[in-house]
Amino acid sequence: MTRALVLLMCLTVVNGCNTPSIGFSQIEPRSITLGANTFDVRVKDDRAEALRMDAMYGTPLAVQTQVAVQAIEEVTGCKVLPQSITGDPAMVQATIDCNIS
Repeated sequence: MTRALVLLMCLTVVNGCNTPSIGFSQIEPRSITLGANTFDVRVKDDRAEALRMDAMYGTPLAVQTQVAVQAIEEVTGCKVLPQSITGDPAMVQATIDCNIS
């Protein structure tokens, strides 16, 4: 029983590294590469999620977030509302406004 639990926990951690959040899990991603970074971007209504598909070791969180926001904006053609940005180094979610030019 203990071995099965440890195996399940390990698989959950490995699988969680490139898995979209529940609200975006049924949406087909659009991949975009910006420089050396690749993101899977998913859009649902006025929300978008950028899931980083590579490592950015040693890069400050603010820079990682900025690149993810750029990925969202390029894929959607919309502006990200700065006050709506949430997430971590691997996944950024934000509200987008397609009426802002």
